Amino acid sequence: MKAGNYLCFFSLLFTANLVGATEYAQLDDLSKAAKTYLQKLVGKQSNYSSEKYVTITSHLIDSRLKLKKCDKPLTFDHNQKTAFNGTTSIKVSCSSPHPWSIYTKHMVSIKKSVLVINKNLPKGHIISNRDISYATKNTKNLRNGYISDKSFVLGNQLKRSIREGQPIYNNQLEPVELIKKGDKVNISAKVGSLTVMTSGTALDNGRKGEQIDVKNKHSSRVIRTKIIGPSSVEVIL
Repeated sequence: MKAGNYLCFFSLLFTANLVGATEYAQLDDLSKAAKTYLQKLVGKQSNYSSEKYVTITSHLIDSRLKLKKCDKPLTFDHNQKTAFNGTTSIKVSCSSPHPWSIYTKHMVSIKKSVLVINKNLPKGHIISNRDISYATKNTKNLRNGYISDKSFVLGNQLKRSIREGQPIYNNQLEPVELIKKGDKVNISAKVGSLTVMTSGTALDNGRKGEQIDVKNKHSSRVIRTKIIGPSSVEVIL
């Protein structure tokens, strides 16, 4: 064999040995590590860690990608501006003498127990316990303002009609009118440490905390008051 051929042969053999000696990171392990990191983030933000409420599906990493095995602990990063529900990316980085970074993609589905309407209800209906129930919904399909706490719903009335099975949102509810125009009301006025009581007639409709005009029964004066309860108003001084 000629000298040139020997050199070529040994060069190829040496290169093959180097390639064979290089250890590459297992892509499946990288994806699993990123998923574990993401699960902790999602559980912390949503207060749900159970698989019943959180499902994460990881996308496969391109098998043609060759990343040298990292001899230091991997680091992970998530863009805080990106919502968790839906497709999200986790950056996996290696800071060894041969550093690299890769973005792994994951599909996150977060479900929550929210209040829904049991039957078709008309505008103005006052919500009671028998009108509502809980259902598990994907938060990706919910608007802001969905409700999970009954105390925010019971005793309020609907601003518009709602169909059976629909989630309840804050902007669909309003407090019940405690006083209607023409109602007889009790008027209180605080003077120092004293409270003076009298009666009158409401000239407007109103809910708790709202201001309405009331006609004093004895003086016939119209005074501005604030509603403090059913049939009860307080003079605004």
